[in-house]
Amino acid sequence: MLKNRVQFHQTNLDDIFKALEKRFTPDIIIVIKKFNKSKLRLKDIAEDPMFTGRFVQHFLYLSKDIRILIKDRFNWIDVVTTIWNKIDLEIYLVFYTPNLSEQFTDFIQYIEKAKYLVIRFACNYVSQRLKVEKAVTYIR
Repeated sequence: MLKNRVQFHQTNLDDIFKALEKRFTPDIIIVIKKFNKSKLRLKDIAEDPMFTGRFVQHFLYLSKDIRILIKDRFNWIDVVTTIWNKIDLEIYLVFYTPNLSEQFTDFIQYIEKAKYLVIRFACNYVSQRLKVEKAVTYIR
């Protein structure tokens, strides 16, 4: 233990931060699997109205962990384009594709505002779908 204390006192702060970062950085393979499995579906939004915001935040977090989203967020449009491929078409039609002149924070604010429209649409869509399924089972 004394040896560890001596080593601790001999290391500088940068080395300590590097060791902590290495210790708490998630395994890249696990993060990539989570990244590839992530989907935003109407059913999920109907079950949990706040799922849209959490999905975007979670996806950005995973993107940062696998180093797709760089620290200064300069390539955020590339990440959002990737997110577009992981959402249902109906949701995709509500959100617009961002342009290069737009700021990342402006786009996130738009998502926060538009998510209520998506929530309403998802609840109506799932409700109508359940009615149709019930009618079909009644007819059989």
